[in-house]
Amino acid sequence: MRPVITIIANHRWINLFIGLIVLVAGGAELSDNLIHDWQQKELNLRAAHGVALLGFWHVLKAFADIFESFEYLAVSSAATSEIEAQSDGSDDEIKS
Repeated sequence: MRPVITIIANHRWINLFIGLIVLVAGGAELSDNLIHDWQQKELNLRAAHGVALLGFWHVLKAFADIFESFEYLAVSSAATSEIEAQSDGSDDEIKS
């Protein structure tokens, strides 16, 4: 059971989805409170501020992991292309 929980907790796309949901929920609550606070001419920190900040942090962390994965994919794709180009040239030399 522990490996399954670890895989789910470290899954990039699940983290992005959860971060977006938390960010939207915090943002919706903030927008309601912001209008009320603006009318009362005061600004109070509420739990929604922390929820929105946590969602934002979660989304940034997930994007960082996803972009890192894309970098690895680009590097491995370039390396594979280079290896294929070298092997194509050596096959021609062997046929000659």
